[in-house]
Amino acid sequence: MSIPAPDLEDLVNLVDIARYPVHDPNDVRYDELALRCRRELAEAGVSVLDGFLSRATLARLVGEAEQLAGFGHASDVPGTPYLELPSDHWPSGHPRTTWSHTKLTAISYDKFPSDSALRKLYESDAFLAFLRAALGFDIYRYDDPLGGLNIAAMYDGDELAWHFDQTDFVVSIAIQSSERGGEFECAPRIRSAED
Repeated sequence: MSIPAPDLEDLVNLVDIARYPVHDPNDVRYDELALRCRRELAEAGVSVLDGFLSRATLARLVGEAEQLAGFGHASDVPGTPYLELPSDHWPSGHPRTTWSHTKLTAISYDKFPSDSALRKLYESDAFLAFLRAALGFDIYRYDDPLGGLNIAAMYDGDELAWHFDQTDFVVSIAIQSSERGGEFECAPRIRSAED
């Protein structure tokens, strides 16, 4: 597959390619990184690439998020781990009937300007090709003009409740650490299709 030069240039400028050569499938480290990701996903259910984006990119993303925050949709809602209303057939105390709280501001894909660094990463064919290699199966961009890409902006007192993502995978990029709290927790293999 031929990747357009501007796409590669954008990716090279966004990612710390010295550590993560996701732009060059001919680099032996590309395959090693993809295999590492697949192994970690199989073993732990998550693969974390510390320092994936350059420091300059992170600073740019923080600035973008701050500029876009006013265009976000604020929500303050109860929810269940499966992000759905519990069915009456689940017994009292079942995990599917557990309610918790989410409060955040979501900035949707249609609000990102064309020169947004995060949008350039999301729309990068080279990055998509790497994700395919890292996951070990074919994937496509989400065609939803609002949900394909988003930022979850969180302020004092905001929280994202424990939940199961309703997809085969999620790519999350933490662009700014919280002053306290803000722990990311992944609990692999605590459920199956049957249980």
